[in-house]
Amino acid sequence: MKIKNNVSLRDKHTLHCECYAETFIDIDEEDDLILLDRNFSEIYKKAFFIGEGSDILITKNSLPLVIHCNINFIKIVEEDLNKVIVSAGGGTKWDDLVDYCVNNNWWGVENLSGIPSSCAVAPIQNIGAYGAEFAEVAYRIYGYNFETHKFEIFTPNDLSFSYRKSKLQQMPEIFITKIEILLNKNPQPNLSYKDLKNKFLDKNPSLKEIRNTVLEIRDNKIPNPDKIGNAGSFFKNPICSKNELEILTKKFPDICFFQYSDDKFKISAAWLIEKAGWKGYREGDAGVSTSHSLILVNYGNATGQDILNLANKIIDSVKNIFDIKLEPEVKIL
Repeated sequence: MKIKNNVSLRDKHTLHCECYAETFIDIDEEDDLILLDRNFSEIYKKAFFIGEGSDILITKNSLPLVIHCNINFIKIVEEDLNKVIVSAGGGTKWDDLVDYCVNNNWWGVENLSGIPSSCAVAPIQNIGAYGAEFAEVAYRIYGYNFETHKFEIFTPNDLSFSYRKSKLQQMPEIFITKIEILLNKNPQPNLSYKDLKNKFLDKNPSLKEIRNTVLEIRDNKIPNPDKIGNAGSFFKNPICSKNELEILTKKFPDICFFQYSDDKFKISAAWLIEKAGWKGYREGDAGVSTSHSLILVNYGNATGQDILNLANKIIDSVKNIFDIKLEPEVKIL
């Protein structure tokens, strides 16, 4: 465990808005959490837990206490001829885990390539992209409970996964230490996403071909956060019923949507934002990406409040035009 004071968070989250942590603690191993719990009562009520910082917008000038998961490993837990269970530390970069699995020819996470998340955040946000979600491979989630002062294990049934949600979002007392995912050794390509389906029409792509294509799609749509600050998709795609969709398509015949379940549909938030005229818009150093309207960007010195003000203008605009309320995908502090 390492404890530092007055630490800049500008390079510890992908929107790169300036903010300081009065105290910043790195957790390097699980036993650090027991020691921390002994020395700080009800620490989870005072602290913010951070991973790669790709899912947050910090609007404050400072945070009193930030705890960073630095538990980093990848290992095989068990396997047979058809399946393998892989474990990764909460501080492991998600894409490092994906790369490891693809290189070992294990199917299940290839569509989630390139997401700039930590493994600890993957179950909290139920990260997803290109027709896949973390929930589909989740096996067991491990964490320390600062309320009961014990380590706990969660299964997918415990966490009520849904679109960009899990029960962990309502459990601030839990610090995720590691995850386990269940993968297939037999080919199971997920080509439900339109760009992937078109790319591999009448073909049986390999894992690496799918991963490389996903990375290429992301590179074309999402700016590199090391060059232009962003948190990927800033808003969730609104979900509506079949009846609601029929009403929308009558008003807006070219509206972009995708089937989410038997009776639910996702409306493209990017389409709504672009049709409302926001793509490429800029106010000072806060803006909407020119390559993808779902991505809000920091061109250099935008504050978190600048980004939030722009987000609220977009929300109001889309609501006025389409009578649809956009919800942020990022967590706003």
